[in-house]
This record gives sequence, C-alpha cells and structure tokens, in this order.
Amino acid sequence: MEFVKTPKISKVICLQHSSKDSVIGTLFLTDRNLIFVEQNRARERWILYHHIESVEQQARSVKGFPLIIRTKTFLQLHLLIPKMAEFQEVVDVINHFSQPSAYKQLYAFSYRPDSSEGATQMLGWGMYDTILEYGRMGVPNEHWRHCALNEEYKLCDTYTRHLYVPANASDAVITGSAGFRSKERFPILSYFYAPRKSALCRCSQPLVGLRKRCTEDEELVDCIFKANPSGEPVVVVDTRPKINAMANKAAGKGYESADNYTSTSYVSFGIHNIHVMKDSLQKMMEVVYSPDLTVSELLQGLENSGWLRHIHLIMEAALFVVKFICDRGISIIVHCSHGWDRTSQTCALACLWMDPHYRTLHGFMTLIEKEWLSFGHQFSLRCGHLKGESKEMSPIFTQFLECVWQSMLQYPMSFEFNEQFLLLLHDDLFSCQFGTFLGNSERERSMQQFNAQTYSLWGYVWEHIDDFKNPLYNKTAESAGVIRPDHCIPKLRFWQGLYARYICSHSRELKEDIVCTIKLQNTILQDHIKFLQQHVSILKASVDPCGATTSMVSYDTRKRGGNIITSDQQKNTAGEMTTPTNQSIEQLNGLMSSVPVATEGIHLKEIKDEQVAELLLEVTELKQEIIEHKVQHEIIRGEVEQEIKEEKNQEIIFDMKQEFVVVQDENTESQDVTEGRKKQITDDGKEEIKENEKEQNSDEGKETITDELKKQMADILNHITAVNENVIEQTEKEMTGEVKQECAEEVEEQSTQKKMVTQDIPVVEDRTTECKKQEEESFPAVRLNEVTNEGHASIQAGEHLDVLGKLRKYTQPISALKTEWVSLRDVNHCKCGMEFSYSAKKYNCTVCGEVVCYRCGNYHTSLQYVITSNHFRVCKTCYITMKG
Repeated sequence: MEFVKTPKISKVICLQHSSKDSVIGTLFLTDRNLIFVEQNRARERWILYHHIESVEQQARSVKGFPLIIRTKTFLQLHLLIPKMAEFQEVVDVINHFSQPSAYKQLYAFSYRPDSSEGATQMLGWGMYDTILEYGRMGVPNEHWRHCALNEEYKLCDTYTRHLYVPANASDAVITGSAGFRSKERFPILSYFYAPRKSALCRCSQPLVGLRKRCTEDEELVDCIFKANPSGEPVVVVDTRPKINAMANKAAGKGYESADNYTSTSYVSFGIHNIHVMKDSLQKMMEVVYSPDLTVSELLQGLENSGWLRHIHLIMEAALFVVKFICDRGISIIVHCSHGWDRTSQTCALACLWMDPHYRTLHGFMTLIEKEWLSFGHQFSLRCGHLKGESKEMSPIFTQFLECVWQSMLQYPMSFEFNEQFLLLLHDDLFSCQFGTFLGNSERERSMQQFNAQTYSLWGYVWEHIDDFKNPLYNKTAESAGVIRPDHCIPKLRFWQGLYARYICSHSRELKEDIVCTIKLQNTILQDHIKFLQQHVSILKASVDPCGATTSMVSYDTRKRGGNIITSDQQKNTAGEMTTPTNQSIEQLNGLMSSVPVATEGIHLKEIKDEQVAELLLEVTELKQEIIEHKVQHEIIRGEVEQEIKEEKNQEIIFDMKQEFVVVQDENTESQDVTEGRKKQITDDGKEEIKENEKEQNSDEGKETITDELKKQMADILNHITAVNENVIEQTEKEMTGEVKQECAEEVEEQSTQKKMVTQDIPVVEDRTTECKKQEEESFPAVRLNEVTNEGHASIQAGEHLDVLGKLRKYTQPISALKTEWVSLRDVNHCKCGMEFSYSAKKYNCTVCGEVVCYRCGNYHTSLQYVITSNHFRVCKTCYITMKG
C-alpha cells in the first residue's frame, strides 16, 4: 500500500455496456485489487491487478478523463475520473501492480487462505505422479519402457523427468533424435491405448531443412512403428497449415518426408499460430462489447473474427487422432513447430475423448498436469504473468477449455465436472493466486520451488469439490467410453458464460445449477432423517441404555464402608443370584407409579440460563437416584420374604441392585445392624460381609428373624428416602419459580411414560463393559459422590467436563432445518443488493434456504442436525448465529 497515495476516489462515473447507461460510485485502490462500488452499494466490481491486460487512455471529455480497462477474463470497464491527478494516480497504480518483473511479486507468494477453510500449503502438489499415471495405462510393457536420460533435465529442459519411449529404442538413438528436433523435443509416448495397443506420441518439428537427415531420428520413428502389433504405418499429424510447414522447411526446420521416414504417412491440419489466435480473440471481443448491434451485425462480426473456425480445426485434428488410434489401431505422432501449443491442444483433447478417466475431476486435473504442465506448455509467456511478455501472449489454453465446453454440451452426462470448474481454471490462469500455472516448464517450477512457497489450485478444488461437480454425470452411460463430438461449425456455440458473463444477465439458470441445488437439498433432508432416527434411539437409551440386555449393578442391602459389591463379587461369596419373582415385579410397578420421574431426556432448548439448566439436571438425577433406591429395596424385600417361605433353615443371602454410587454415612458405618454379622476387610479396601446367623427350627425363631429383617429393611429405606428428600428440598430452594413449574410439568408428563417403560425392565446378573460405554456416550453419567446427614449433595460429571454440551448435541432444536428452499428462479438480487448474472451466481443457504450471492454465501460450516461432518454453504447471517 505504500505505492498507493490516493486509495479512495469519489464521484467516479462508470459507463455500462452502452454509453447511455452510467452509474456514479467510488473507486478504491488497494495493493491487490481495484474496486468500484456504486453509490447505493447495489453492485461492486472487484478487478485483480493481475487480470488487467491493457489500460487505454482517451481524450478528456466534459464529465472527466476517460479510462478503459480491459482484463484477461473479458471484462471491460469504462471509467470517467473527475480530476487529472486522480486519473494519473489510477494509471500508475495499475501499471505498477499489473506488470510485476519477478515471480516473487506475484499474488501467489503472498496469498494465504482463510484459516477456517482448513487448507494446507502442500495440499494438491502431490496429486499427479507420472509413473503412476502411465502405470494406469499399462506402461511399461513389452513395447514401451521408461527412459531415465532426462532425470536432471539435461537431455530436454522443457520435458518432464520421466519419459517413455519404444522398448527397442536404445539410449544412443534417443540422444541422436533429440539433437535433430526443435528444442530437443524428440518423440515420446503421450498416451497408450491398451485395447488396440496403439500409441499417441508427441514431439516438435524435425530440423530437416532442405536436405538434412538424421539416422537416429528416423530409427526412433521406425521403433514407434514396430511397437504397434498392427503393422500399419505411423501417421504423422502436423497441426500447422501446410504452407507454414513448408516455410519453416526453407528456414532449416520443416516436416517428415515419406522418402526418408519410410514407415510413416503425413497429414497436415490448418491450425494457425499464436499470433493469429490472439488477433481473432480480440476481434471477437470487440464485437461482443460493441453497443447497439443488430443480430445480423453480431453474427457477421463473429464470423469475421474466425474464432469458432479455429475451435473447429482443433476439434477436427483431435477427432482424427481418436479415429485412427481407437478405430483402426494405428499409432499417431503429433507435432507443430515446438510441440507445446497446438500439440498440447490436440493431444489433450484426444486423450479426453478416448479415456473416460480424464473426464472425471481427478482425471482432468491429471490430464492438465500431464499434457500441459509436464510437457512444457509455456504458461507464463502465453498468459503474460511478468512484465515484457505481452508479445508472446496467446489464448492457447483458453481454446482448449472451450473445446472441452463444446464437448460437454454434446455429452452432458459424460463429464464429472461442470462449467464452473472450467471458468475457475481460466480465471486462475491469469490471477496468479495459486502456483499451479506459474512458470514455463517443470524444470523452472522446480528451480523456483513453487510447490514450497505457494498453494496449489488442485488443493482448493478438493476443498470445494462439490461446487464443481456435474449433477448429470453418469459414468455407467453409453457415452462412458470413447466419445466423438461433432466438430461442424453449425454445432458449435458461442460461450456466453466466459466471453459475455460481465454484460449478460441470465434470468434462466443453467439446468445443472437447478439439479445440483435439488440434489443438495435432498441429501441434507435424507441426512436429517438419519439424525432424527439416531436422536430417537439415544432418547430411548436414556431410559434403557443397553436395550433388552440392560442390567442394574447389584449391591448388598447393607452399607459396607461405602464400597460397591457387584453381582460378580456376590457370586463368589454367596452363590448364584436369585431372579425377581412376579410378586416383586408387581411391587416394582406399583412403586414406580407413585414416584415422579424425568429420564426421557431434558429439553434444554427451552432453557436459556445455563446455570438453571444445571440445577434442573442435578434435581432430575437426584430424583432418579431415589427411584432406583426404592425399586431395589422393593425387589430385595420380595426376594427375602419368598426365600424365607420356601427355604426355612437355609442361610439368608439377598442382594441389592442399584446404578448409583453408594451413599456414605459415617454414623451408620459404625453401627451394628444385627447381631452375629461379621466384617472382613480385604486388602483392596473392599469390605465383604457374610451372614453367619442360623435360623432356629422353631416357629418362634422363624418369626423373630422375619420381623428383624423387615425392620432392618424399613429402617434403611426410611433413612435413604429422608436423606434424598432433604437433598431435593435444599436444591429446589435455589431454583426460580419458573423453573420449578417447568420441571413439575416435565416430571408429570414423563411419569406416565415411565409406568409403561419400567414394566419391561429386566434385572440380570451384571452389566457389561460395552453397555457402560454406550451409556456414557449417550448421556454422561452424573454420579452422586457424597450425601451427608444434613442433606448437602456434591455433583460431579465424572470424566465429562461439559455435561450440558453433550446433552445439547442430542437436543438441538429440530425446527432449525428449513425443508423448503427459495427457488433460484424467484430471485434476481441478493439481500446485499447484488444483481445476479453470469459473474454473480446464486446459491442457497443450507440453513435458512434463502438465495444469496457468492460473497454473502461464502461461509462453510458443519450442520448440527445432520449425521455427516461435511461443511455446507451458509449465508453470513446464519454463520454468525451458529458461531455465536
């Protein structure tokens, strides 16, 4: 920002597509972008300096100083700046930042993504591996081998390190051929079509001149011929016009002659050079931005530009390659002058049509890495990344992207990616935001260490992969194999989404956008159904965490130093446990019907105060403890009475089953409950008590034991009830009247439900470790650690520090999900005032369902009412609400 002296210029007039339309706004100058904001903030135009191709200064007018800014992404901005000093400031800033002199000054070296995106610097750089990709084709094999001569880029500095050549070609032949080809780019394998064992090779033009020959180069071409079992001559496809090839021959270069290359046949296509392509694109854009044209004038202007004819010729050459390789099994050698412009276009497009793998997202990125980046297309020169490279600029890669787009129109179900992905590739080609397309060769990118200092575009794509998927893609369709798009000019379309996206609004959305939105909403709704099912299961588990196999931990009825005696421990000391009788179950049901409960789950969504929610949780858990105390005492009382009737002279052993930590009471600890009981403390600190009393055979003895046991049971039950009621009374005093009323209503409602649920609660011997774990994951167990005679309770949450947070996970307000989204076709403006167009696309917020622009909807987060942890697009308002 030190170079920018006037960051804000007011009362700037922006002329729209037609000079009759104009808006007044403010122009902001930063170190990365030029921003024009309209007065009512209905629209903002952000222009990255690296996107700017040219700045045209015109003569002063009455309203100010005209300035026309043209970008490489086909935006033209006509500005009228009121003052001369401000006008000159804008021109100087644009020239300074749009024409850096070194790679280090490009945006990629200072770009840092938002930390919320979770992108890492190395993500995407290791996506392509040459050896793995050729291994997928079935290479190396008996006909083709790996060549290590270019490991350090010494043989050809514009090729990749890993090359594949005919298996019967020696290293001496390869070295000799490299010296006879332009820029040492000798014939190498580009693609191997395994079903017919035919090959697609690429290279540069030979340096034959008028009479030169090279035995090694002729032998290498003959080796390519012998590597194909079909025995058909190799077809050399020269993508240049024949007249251009002959002119190069007079200059010492040229093409293969059938007299010297006996195993070949030669064919030429009329794809013009980089300068013709650049001029053609400029003519087309002049027509697009010309105001007040009639339909006939527009069509005539497009015809005169020759742009679609160039697209037709590229597709024609690629289709020729596909037919010979796939249909006739004949190997092909493709070249132009240097083998990195028209050759890349033809080979990449042919591979795309032959192999369905390259029509997937990952495969297409692999194709670009293989045919464009590793084989030396000069991206920095053709895109004008650095100062002084404007003469070498040409829309070579743009033409390839358009050929792909034309193919997608004819085969809409054969491509996994969508148009938005192609637009991203085109824009990033010039933005220099990522390091993927920087440099002119693999060797230069390696020397500059772009992969260690910049982020990869492929990493960004994988982070936002759902935005670039084609909802119509069907890999099992008939077009999943080799495709052959029609290249006739009447079948070709003008790509409005690329060349006219800044001047043409589109009220009708693309069918892909509509389908993608419907599929996304359907996915979220299906995921929400799974969430509700899990929600119901967890709430049921709060009553019976382990289903039909749940058991309560059995404890001895007498308190033995505060230690828990499980059913397994009782088995070792007192034999097998007794199962509850029908009478004890009936007593249990009767007891449960008279005790209020609240175990179905706490509705925390209705409680705003977290402290009040904690009190409610504590009271509910304490009431649950009371219920379990009384339930177990009634069960054991029934067991003891029935055992006395059935086995009169046997030793009495009874168990108490409970799911709480035993109440500790020092007073009752030292008291002798009954005569004849003996205490034995183990080394582990656990005390075990055995009853050694023997019942008398007389009727008087029987009655005495029965009365004594009943008295003991009654005393224990009364003591525990009194203590817990005291705790509840003390806790409820701290609660507000509103919470008391809410708690009472909740308890009353769920008491009825508990009557039915408890009728089926089984009592079994022990509780498994798995059930304990499931219960802890469902609802964190709040343990009653200590209850004194005064009724003071200490509640702890065990290992779980945030009990309420855990519970809220399963008690989220279900009403937060919008099941109906606003239709994209019903909205023309975003809430921020942005008018939707090709350059300002629409998106649905997955929370509220409203339609927003990219700027307002560029927030991604996980949704708490779905199962998956995927991040979904939400609007700014919902994002702030969800993050608190």
